[in-house]
Amino acid sequence: MPLVERDDKLRALQDMLAGSVEGKGAIAVVNGPLASGKTELLEAFAEHARESGALVLSATGSPTEHPLPFGVMGQLFQRAPLTQRHWEALSEALGTDRCIALLSESAQESERALEQVYAPVMHHLWAILCDLSARQPVVITVDDMQYVDSFSLRGLLFLALRTRTAPVLMVLSEYDGERLIDPLLHSELLRQPHSRRVRLSPLTMDGVARVLAERLGEGGAGAPVSDYYEATGGNPLLLNALIDDQDGGAGHPARGDRTRGPVPGEAFDEAVLICLRRRDSRLLPVATAIAVLGDHGSPALIAPLLGIDTASAVHGVRALDVAGITADGRFRHPAARDAVLDNTPPQERAALHRLAAVLLREDGAPGDTVAGHLLRAGRDLPAWAGDVLHEAGSQALRRDELDLATEYLEHAYRASSDPRQQAVIMTLLTSTEWRVDPSTAARHFERLTTAVREGHLHQPHTITVIRYLLWHGRVAEAGELLERVVRSAGSPAPEAAGEIRFLRLWLTYCYPGVLPWAPAALAALAGDDPGPAKAAEPYARVVGLLEKTLVQGRADSVVVEAEKILHNHGLSDTNLEPLTNVLRALLYADRPDAAARWCESLLVEAGARNAPAWQAVLLNIRGETALRLGFLPAAARDTRLALTHMSPEKWGTGIGGPLSVLLTATTAMGRLEEAADLLTEPVPEPMFQTQFGLHYWRARGHYFLATDRLHAALEDFQACGELMATWGIDLPGIVPWRTDLAQVWLRMGKPERAKALITEQLAMTGGSQNRLRGTSLRLLAATGDLKERPRLLGEAIEALHACGDRRELAHALKDLSDAHHRLGEPERARMLMRRAWHLAKQCGSALLREDTVPAPRTALEHGTVPVADVTGTAGPTGTAVLSEAERRVAALAAEGHTNRQIARKLYITVSTVEQHLTRAYRKLNVNRRTDLPADLSLITIDRA
Repeated sequence: MPLVERDDKLRALQDMLAGSVEGKGAIAVVNGPLASGKTELLEAFAEHARESGALVLSATGSPTEHPLPFGVMGQLFQRAPLTQRHWEALSEALGTDRCIALLSESAQESERALEQVYAPVMHHLWAILCDLSARQPVVITVDDMQYVDSFSLRGLLFLALRTRTAPVLMVLSEYDGERLIDPLLHSELLRQPHSRRVRLSPLTMDGVARVLAERLGEGGAGAPVSDYYEATGGNPLLLNALIDDQDGGAGHPARGDRTRGPVPGEAFDEAVLICLRRRDSRLLPVATAIAVLGDHGSPALIAPLLGIDTASAVHGVRALDVAGITADGRFRHPAARDAVLDNTPPQERAALHRLAAVLLREDGAPGDTVAGHLLRAGRDLPAWAGDVLHEAGSQALRRDELDLATEYLEHAYRASSDPRQQAVIMTLLTSTEWRVDPSTAARHFERLTTAVREGHLHQPHTITVIRYLLWHGRVAEAGELLERVVRSAGSPAPEAAGEIRFLRLWLTYCYPGVLPWAPAALAALAGDDPGPAKAAEPYARVVGLLEKTLVQGRADSVVVEAEKILHNHGLSDTNLEPLTNVLRALLYADRPDAAARWCESLLVEAGARNAPAWQAVLLNIRGETALRLGFLPAAARDTRLALTHMSPEKWGTGIGGPLSVLLTATTAMGRLEEAADLLTEPVPEPMFQTQFGLHYWRARGHYFLATDRLHAALEDFQACGELMATWGIDLPGIVPWRTDLAQVWLRMGKPERAKALITEQLAMTGGSQNRLRGTSLRLLAATGDLKERPRLLGEAIEALHACGDRRELAHALKDLSDAHHRLGEPERARMLMRRAWHLAKQCGSALLREDTVPAPRTALEHGTVPVADVTGTAGPTGTAVLSEAERRVAALAAEGHTNRQIARKLYITVSTVEQHLTRAYRKLNVNRRTDLPADLSLITIDRA
């Protein structure tokens, strides 16, 4: 081990040696903190002394030999070149009965009696030393003076008093810490005029850099010196151990990369323990107390934790700071703390944490600090532990530290003796685990249902448990708990009333076939009036929003009301279901654009809060949103992501949600084999008693329709209608099964049956439900007179424009093109078909795109009209050259509207329309509206 920043100390000892050769004896006392290089300095000096011709007599103090009389003196002289005469004299002095009695453990003699025997022995030793120094200079080195036995210390002092005029140099080292030796003797030794202190300090930053350079050579270039210094405080033993770990790869993740910060390994851990074990006996307990207490490791708490006085605690903390193990009473590197804790027996460590929790609580420490110690305190916790751990778990959950929250709550459950508190803790623990993995949360259901049966859970918590049970398809248990809620005496608690109303609506529309008796019973329990005090809570507002969009078919002010709720209530374990239903209300109100925007915002929040289950639910809604907008690849991507965040078996009855969206999207994209594989995915039987089952049947029906399995499609669509009627939720906003069934009847050549279903659905559709109205009108056109079709399809296109459903719009444009073609209007037919083809391409609908490939116009084939091909855009400049007014007029003209129709839609005169069209033709280099670019019609959709 290289001696760095010790050159001046070594030269000082060498100078003292030179003086002793001239008969100027001296005493050097080398002191310094733990592992500061005292032993290395003594060894280096002893080697120099031998090379200079001196006789070196060495000894080392040891805790194990401290009780042994004359132990160190024996070490010094046992290897000295003594003559036979010297040995005989020593034996005579030490072998008397009086001396043997004085050296025995049972001796209780007076100081005077001790001196009577002690003095002759030491005179013999001095005589021997004089004989030896007459032949050559003598150097006596004693390491770890603090462990020298009292007899040897007296002997060293006896010799030291006589070395001033003899060629004898005494070099003694001691640690700046515990004083096991007699302080009077120690002071007497140091006050001699020929005595000198040699003080060692930890290495400086420059010293650490020199050690790194010497140890690592060229490979140490670029090593982060400050990191090594911060980890070791300049302690040479710790520094070299840390270098050993990097040099040997014991703790380093990438050997050879010296530019990265040091990673402590086994050598560093062992060096820390060596420092604490071999020196001051009080340092290891103090270090252990600091490791246990962490940031709260003050002497005022260390003292009662260890049962020592505060002064001793202060001394220990200072000694550890000076040694470089700690800085300001905190471990410099967490690896040092871990090494100390790992060295502490588990039972002792648990007892320290248990006592630390008590002391910190009395000291007013934060609850999570106290709880952290309770986690590591084992069994036999104090009576208040359950409350502290419960609160700490709740706080950790609010900070989204889910793993820590789970650990706190599990310990809180075991620590609590109150069954009501245990039930609440278990509910909170279930919610915590549900965020990550709903299937893991299911392990608590048995204890939760037992708690409800025994009356230990209040209504809000019971409702939470019911929702989780239904998610997993555990209908019988959910029904039992719901009966208890309904049978509860009196009105529900104010904080539960809104949630009960929401539960009623949620069961009615999401789980209609599971517990058919429940909605009416809950309605009677909670009533219909939310009350002014609770009007602002999310549950009451969501109930009103869903009833407006689903039942009443109204969309007025829905976005404003929905955004108020979403602005005021962030994601939480209790709010997830209401907020996702707000997003669905936006979909029911034909505002998928607003739903998509809020999905993005909530997904960012869910990701930041470490909630994969929340992300999966929101990704599924975003996929449904993309499907309603006609973006099939995006819908498929989002639902696959949803199934990645939460695998199918964890979705419970909700698996019908992502599967139905993915099945619909892949079918429409023409990936029929992929769609067929989705139908092999196992689903739980209770799913078919939920709204998710309706969506699944509907998606499967459309797959059957796409694969020409018309009777199978007929059965699925009819099953949807029959169940919805049975459940009392026959609302087109949930599943428009009538228009689905109408498509089958049209394919089977039974337009009258189709028309009856469509007419019925139109009568049920609210004026603001543009998506339902547009789809219904499109199919209605196929059932009636050919001459009426353009009008109906025009109304359908207008409604579908308003809701932004590109896929349905492409279908309507394709049908309108077919109608104009059959009416003998090929130019308009071709223009509309081209628009439909571009929309189908943009949607990613392979099946629809194949049906909408426009036939080339005869004039185009002969090259008589200078326009783009059937799928391109006209003119070299593109639509960007148009003004906003010109673009709006041209877009409507491209869709086939007459000038008068355009004027009515835009509230302008026919003359203004003609002027805008003339300028648009000139800028786009076209001659007629049938040559207008295909992307013009897409612009109005983006702005819808």
